[in-house]
Amino acid sequence: MTTRPALIAFLLLLALPAAAADSAATHGRGAMAFEPCTLAAVGLPVTVSALCGTLEVPEDRAQPGGRRITLAVAIVPSRTRQPKPDPVFMLAGGPGQSAREAFPSVASAFRELLREREVVLVDQRGTGGSHPIDCRPPGGESNLTADFADPAGARRLAAACLEGLDADPRFYTTSDAVLDLEAVRAAIGAERVNLVGISYGTRVALEYLRREPGRVRTVVLDGVVPPSSRSGRSTPATSSRRWMPTSRSARPMRPAAGSSVRRASGSMRCSPSCARRHDRCAIAIRSPTRPARTS
Repeated sequence: MTTRPALIAFLLLLALPAAAADSAATHGRGAMAFEPCTLAAVGLPVTVSALCGTLEVPEDRAQPGGRRITLAVAIVPSRTRQPKPDPVFMLAGGPGQSAREAFPSVASAFRELLREREVVLVDQRGTGGSHPIDCRPPGGESNLTADFADPAGARRLAAACLEGLDADPRFYTTSDAVLDLEAVRAAIGAERVNLVGISYGTRVALEYLRREPGRVRTVVLDGVVPPSSRSGRSTPATSSRRWMPTSRSARPMRPAAGSSVRRASGSMRCSPSCARRHDRCAIAIRSPTRPARTS
């Protein structure tokens, strides 16, 4: 009579380690679930341990009940067990660069930030793992230069690419990307965030700051692509300047080559005067050949 209850109890005990393992493999951040993953840089022998998850958003936010796309999100955990509540969002360049693929190549610059904060990486819609828009030239990658040497041929390739896209390109803009970042911020439960924009990512950072000023604690702009410049054009005069949009109290820095984010990480701790006056601060990375300007 006692064999059956004992057998059931034994089987339950066997199941406990598996359940605990499943729980340990899943990491929650707000309303999102993440699992351990490895980030790799294409063509580089560098990897970073991270947590990966996804978030569904409308492709066209004017039609919330319409088609939805999946955003690929990664979190690089802090080295402390109790990280600060305001994570760092790294905004990659391009446009077209995957934040998750770009991070391993610059991970060393974020080492100091990871002492106290987590780093959040969101592949911008249309890139990486976020419903990528990928056009393959008919002749393969080796003929890409020849294909675009002729303007008429380039237009034909672009038209063919548009026709075959599994996406509506009207909704793959910087504005849409900023709304995606805000959706991720809300989903992980972060009240405020720190933005690190690199190249084109500085434009995303500025647009996010314009739309959601109360959600931004600090901003680091490295290699500024201001909203006034047109993507695709060479703008050395404007891109060589670093702008500080939120405060005249934030001080420009002139880092050594390759260490802009590392040098700026110390300023994630806002100066007392800046924090008192603005409740947030911005850091500009100054060009070695151009003076920093504020506005």
